[in-house]
Amino acid sequence: MRNRKLIAAVSAALCLSLAACSAGGNQKPQETQNAPVESKDSEKETKAPSENGKNETKDETKPEETTAPVTEAPTETETETETQEAEAENMDPKEILAGLAEKEIGKATLKEIGSFDGKGISFKEDNIYSFTDDEEVVMHDYLGKVLLDDKAEYVEKLGNTGLYTYRAKGDGETIYSGLIDAQGNEVVSADEKVGMFEKLDDRFAIAFFPEGETDNKEEAIYYATKRQFSMDVKDDDVMYTGKVKIYDTKERKFLESTTETYVPRYTVNGDVISYHDDDYNTFVITADDKKTQLDDNLSITGARLYTCYKNDKTYAYDHDMNLMFTTPYSVSPLSNTDDLYVIYDSDNKTRGVIHYTGTIMVEPKYCGVDYLGGGYISFESTDDYSKKGIADLTGKEYTKDEYKYVTYLGVPGVFDVSDQDGKHALLNVKTGKTVDEGAAYSYKIGEYVSDKEGYPYYVFNKDDLSLNLETYGTNLGNYMVSDFKAKVAYDLVDGEKLVEGYEKIYSAFGYLYVLKDGTYTVYEIER
Repeated sequence: MRNRKLIAAVSAALCLSLAACSAGGNQKPQETQNAPVESKDSEKETKAPSENGKNETKDETKPEETTAPVTEAPTETETETETQEAEAENMDPKEILAGLAEKEIGKATLKEIGSFDGKGISFKEDNIYSFTDDEEVVMHDYLGKVLLDDKAEYVEKLGNTGLYTYRAKGDGETIYSGLIDAQGNEVVSADEKVGMFEKLDDRFAIAFFPEGETDNKEEAIYYATKRQFSMDVKDDDVMYTGKVKIYDTKERKFLESTTETYVPRYTVNGDVISYHDDDYNTFVITADDKKTQLDDNLSITGARLYTCYKNDKTYAYDHDMNLMFTTPYSVSPLSNTDDLYVIYDSDNKTRGVIHYTGTIMVEPKYCGVDYLGGGYISFESTDDYSKKGIADLTGKEYTKDEYKYVTYLGVPGVFDVSDQDGKHALLNVKTGKTVDEGAAYSYKIGEYVSDKEGYPYYVFNKDDLSLNLETYGTNLGNYMVSDFKAKVAYDLVDGEKLVEGYEKIYSAFGYLYVLKDGTYTVYEIER
């Protein structure tokens, strides 16, 4: 194989943002497979007299509420503001909940869309590849054809954007990258001279355009390294100067107004990207590529709102500066959602949930709240924040606040919960059934529940561990698992067999690949 340089971004360039008018506040950590990790949420909440946000980590308590200075409201007159306040929308919380809650996950249906010869074909993560006689890599598309007329040397998934980066083959020292979709269609050609793409979120990515080499680490926008795992620039790495700009994977265009000769600390808030200059002026760029300087009176608050505090009220505006609502509570973002916010009652030191339209979903009555997903929240009633319960966005409580951690598993109503001793269980709040109590590790979709006899897998639409494999299974993604020994793939929604009797089975590009008699059959997965 060719000894090509692998591209790595300077990690410090992708750090948290600073909002112009905000008081500090961090979201508490979300739990991972075996242990909690600190959240990377960096949005700052609006200025208000008392709310300083949650700062919760394992075995720590929440800090005292502090007072932030009062800021001035935007430039509307008092009369205009009062008129707009009267027009603020107030929706039925049940209707909002119905729109936010994820739909029930249906049984998978496999639709055959093609096949190809499996000789010499290999899979790794989302890559399908083979080797030539000279041991050079050949990348393949989702139907097994040579990708981009053999122009692509390596393919990597670009987060959850639905696109993939490819590294182009070439004779020069500078390696360029392009973008393709899941079907192998070229979205951005490597001829655009992008050195690398780095995802910002599920929609936006940073594109790095190299213009020359440098020995000055301070002026480098990125570097290329021969080591796949590199934390810093080494002597034999190549550092590049040049430009960066944002690429919108939804609209499939570069946002030219984001172009800079350094790597700003970009933050994405819904369809708005923000960063600040050396003088702490905050700039916002909308998805239509308009760049403006944010008024110092405003704070970027979550994905949908700008906020400002005045006359003992929070004023919340959308990104077109339309007043959405006013409230006597301070407002701060909720993790895992673009539509919901925390409201804080400084008099009673309690928190609730508000919709971005101004509809209060849950009145301030808890010491802490977090959005779990699927229309559910976790809540804490005590000020040591060590015990959590589960409720929905109408305020209906399904459990007492007794758990140390609660993690949503992507299936409406199904959670991994752990007790105060760190022992885990699966809980379905709709049925009230708890499964596998006392497990040593947290549960993850596509992994067997514990080390009991056999290899039990939880089936979400049944009341028990109705799927027991002979050996450990292979997680195929999309709520599917393959029995390693029996060569049967199951649907974890209803436990039914999807395919069986195969030699090998893989997932790539969002499709399922089943090898029988030397041929890979390609299936589209529908739910």
